[in-house]
Amino acid sequence: MSVWRRMWLSLGPTRLILIVLLLVALAVVYLSIAALLRGDWLLASAACG
Repeated sequence: MSVWRRMWLSLGPTRLILIVLLLVALAVVYLSIAALLRGDWLLASAACG
């Protein structure tokens, strides 16, 4: 068993939180890029804070 797999399994319930955070981060990045491609600078700046 690899080190990464052991660490992953040792996280337990925290894994779900990490997956959700990762998905949220990906969604924000995707929306930002989509907004920039459309030229919607206002939306992009709002999404990036």
